[in-house]
Amino acid sequence: MWLAQRAEMPRKTPPRPGEAMRRDLLDRFDLEPHELVLLDSACRTADVIADLQAVVDRDGPMVDGKPNPAAVEARMQRLTLGRLLAGLRIPVEDDRSHQPHRGPRGWYGPRAVS
Repeated sequence: MWLAQRAEMPRKTPPRPGEAMRRDLLDRFDLEPHELVLLDSACRTADVIADLQAVVDRDGPMVDGKPNPAAVEARMQRLTLGRLLAGLRIPVEDDRSHQPHRGPRGWYGPRAVS
């Protein structure tokens, strides 16, 4: 009887990466409104990365001898996620916590010719 009841119960799906990240960061930190905007963008980006990675896992990193477009876009989204998380300035909780924070590398203009 117990097994029959258990089979009818809906299974909980694990939270999406963005939802898990949001929950974790909101549990640990009090964020200002402008930081919540960054967090929302970071969470959406984490979910997009998971979706793109599922496509790469299904189709492989190469398609017709060329890089899978989903793999290329996932790489770009990972860079975006890194910049969004750096913008939140979340403290590092390991031995490196005493090092100064450096922001993400930005786009640089052309060098002046000397």
